[in-house]
Amino acid sequence: MEKFQFTDQGASELIAALYQLSDPALQLEANAAGADFRFWVSEHFELDQDQLDYLNGIDEQWIENAAAETKAFLETRKPIFLHKMPTPAQKGEDGDRGKLLDLDKQQNSSYSEENGYQENEELRYTITYQG
Repeated sequence: MEKFQFTDQGASELIAALYQLSDPALQLEANAAGADFRFWVSEHFELDQDQLDYLNGIDEQWIENAAAETKAFLETRKPIFLHKMPTPAQKGEDGDRGKLLDLDKQQNSSYSEENGYQENEELRYTITYQG
């Protein structure tokens, strides 16, 4: 599979390409994301060396959670999104840009007599920078 830009649009294109795969092929992708999330991300996105270094330095608990959630959402073809704020031009005084990674799982359910019970879930990765 080709690599995608590490942008909101690139992530959308990746998910669309993955969800066009057959069930067995998608299961292989889900298993790979669950087994080695860092490698899976690096194989699917165009990342520069700073981004790869950052990816390798992310706390293991966060990575394990991201791996499990991504695997589950891929297996069920539920929506996965990335929202990445633009990288600030200037680093802070301590040399850091104050990057913050959020992984949010949202679940909504509704009921109406016309449509019955409906449940929707989405997984959202958000990257922000603190000034």
